[in-house]
Amino acid sequence: MQDLNPQRVRAILDVTGWSRLEKGSFNIDLSDRQQLDTLLALSPVWTEDGSSVVYPPGSKHIPLQRGPYLYYYGWFTVQKQRQQVLVRRPTNPIMNRVELFAPVAIATALGYKGGETLEVVVSSK
Repeated sequence: MQDLNPQRVRAILDVTGWSRLEKGSFNIDLSDRQQLDTLLALSPVWTEDGSSVVYPPGSKHIPLQRGPYLYYYGWFTVQKQRQQVLVRRPTNPIMNRVELFAPVAIATALGYKGGETLEVVVSSK
């Protein structure tokens, strides 16, 4: 999706100060909606207008349904290893899911194999 949305890549690099953005995102399904909704108490560092997002043919309706995407600074931790991330949630989520963006392949960089306990800490600064 980043190839279809170079404006998103530029905005993420501007917001984070990173020199590069790893292609794709790391998706985390949350156990309940309350976890997702706690993000709404924080001020996002960036709001991406859903109408500006380009999806492949057949999926163009998705960003319009989800509304603006809210982005927050955060840290992803696996077995005491941390990686700075940008956390994204849609205003109108279809699922209890957040997406993590980072300058590196998160799973590879932190040795995440699946099934391990992981932690995501989110802040507005």
